[in-house]
Amino acid sequence: MKHTKRILSVCAVLCAFCLLAGLAACGAADDKPYASYNLDKYVNPGEYKGVAADFETVKEENVFDYAKEILSYHELSWSVLDNPAKAQAAEGDAVLFSFEGRGEGLSEDTLAGMKSDPETHHILVLGSGGFIPGFEEQMTGQPRDKKFDVEVVFPEDYWKAELKGRPITFECEIFKIGTETLTDADVQALDAITGWGFTTAEDFRDVLRQDIEQEAAWQNGGIAFDAALENAEFLKTPGKETKYWDKYLQQAAQREGLGSADEYAAQRGYADAKAMRGEELRRDLFAFAVAQKEDISVTDEELQIVAENMRADSGADGTDDEVFEQLYGSRGHVIRLLTRQKVCEFLFENAKGTEE
Repeated sequence: MKHTKRILSVCAVLCAFCLLAGLAACGAADDKPYASYNLDKYVNPGEYKGVAADFETVKEENVFDYAKEILSYHELSWSVLDNPAKAQAAEGDAVLFSFEGRGEGLSEDTLAGMKSDPETHHILVLGSGGFIPGFEEQMTGQPRDKKFDVEVVFPEDYWKAELKGRPITFECEIFKIGTETLTDADVQALDAITGWGFTTAEDFRDVLRQDIEQEAAWQNGGIAFDAALENAEFLKTPGKETKYWDKYLQQAAQREGLGSADEYAAQRGYADAKAMRGEELRRDLFAFAVAQKEDISVTDEELQIVAENMRADSGADGTDDEVFEQLYGSRGHVIRLLTRQKVCEFLFENAKGTEE
């Protein structure tokens, strides 16, 4: 499922690894980037446990939406669970129906695009805005197994020039009225294309749910980190850290073929390299302070697993340190990222409303 996964930032990928591997339970510390500092001189982390924020939650509709996204990517559909008690389609109902547009002087390509697949038909939730204005309203109140016409006028700003402002009549027929669902047959059709090995809708949903929950955990770690960061007090900045980030931003710009660190920072939403350096320094010092107090660190074993994942995802080659250097400048920077992400995980685990 590699090509269907959401595109995450560098830190997100690293954090996804942290959450999957359960890093907080790993062995003794091998690397602590804050070990040489008396952090009390530079930062007071404040109250970082028990922060409150609006955290992401995963619902079943999120899982189903993800499944539909994947099926659509592979030009497949899902199903409608028919409700015989519903005699007519109403707003909010999912309908399985056919449609075919008619209009004088239209090209064959345009006419073909206004016709549903004769075998799979089409699924639409009435009121969702999935069709042009006026279409779904005329579907409402229609029964099953009876052909009817829907007359619409395409918007003037419609993407296809031939249909802009054009009145079109669609002949439609509804076959099912009920709710959207994912069946074993839907998943098996996907497996026939992808070879992923899923044979039941339940197994497919379980994997998608885990994927979404991992991403939500990463997002919630960032939310908890930002909330706790508000309570921190920064006293002064170690000169060594300022030099570190100046050098890192310059090297990062060079790796991406950019002319300057300012350009690199601008691509990431900062006014200039100084602004980015300042924000990254704050985040590092806060993460270091929490990591020191909670004895959070990164092990060689964790770094080896990260390197293996980086090789698989990016095609980078060489020793672990060479892979880190190619992608992030140094082993040390990867340790910083992992330290920060492990602090994110710790803060979310100890936030309000997340206790087990």
